[in-house]
Amino acid sequence: MSSDVSSVRAATSPATDPPQRPAVRRILIALVLLVTLALFVLAFLGITERETYAFARQYGTPVEVSLPGSCVVVTNMRAGKAWKDCGATWSVGGTEVEGKLLAGTQDELIEPIDAFAVKRTAFTAGYPATGSSDIRVGLVPAWLFLPFPVTVIALIAGYRKRISRWASNDS
Repeated sequence: MSSDVSSVRAATSPATDPPQRPAVRRILIALVLLVTLALFVLAFLGITERETYAFARQYGTPVEVSLPGSCVVVTNMRAGKAWKDCGATWSVGGTEVEGKLLAGTQDELIEPIDAFAVKRTAFTAGYPATGSSDIRVGLVPAWLFLPFPVTVIALIAGYRKRISRWASNDS
């Protein structure tokens, strides 16, 4: 009878729990990695979306731009797009803003130039379309990049700890 009790104790003892903990830990690590990757991608899309005319038209300020200098034509060979990048000034709420104007290569830049400004960049309607079809992605804050390096550092620290533990067990 004592052997029956010991076999029941062995079957219900906490010794059976540790194999589940590594599985739960792996699931949590995978979940953290997936969330971090999703935040990284979302932040990247948000930053690239802010450089579009559609985003500026929806969330920017309509301005009349003047060009104190000349323009440079920029070509993105990979995307097959070209545009004019000009030093420009405009007024927002009585405050003079110095920034850049991004315009299409076919745009005739006769002052005053109608554009939409976001921070220190103004866009004309001829600026080549880039970005996603959902311009609301541009509202995503850039601080969502921060979990990525923190997670990478935590993973490196965790693996270094694991390697040192393995090394100490081998000696």
